[in-house]
Amino acid sequence: MNWSTARGALWPHVQRALRVSEATVPENMTEWHDYVIEWGYDRARFQVDHTAVLDCDTPPRGALGLVVWLDNQFLVVNPRGRLRSGLLATSGAQWLEIGSMEIRSQESEFRSQRPF
Repeated sequence: MNWSTARGALWPHVQRALRVSEATVPENMTEWHDYVIEWGYDRARFQVDHTAVLDCDTPPRGALGLVVWLDNQFLVVNPRGRLRSGLLATSGAQWLEIGSMEIRSQESEFRSQRPF
């Protein structure tokens, strides 16, 4: 993956095989937002304020785990397999508020006909 030509041709196949999907959330994180994760056997969708940010047909297998936290650390793994980590500068105190949370199972296009 060190050659850009090979990376461009192979990385999409590697991502699909590993079931890797990612998207940047283009919202101001200092404002309130509604987040929705719909996770099924054949599809996963992540929405912010009722707008799909990520919609993929390669959701990870297995049960969904949810971890919510706020910090200024980052870890990046690029297609070449290189790791980069560090701390982002902060200009003041940070906090995370969750106004409400609901976890439910519902019939929808995302619900699997096959068990996880």
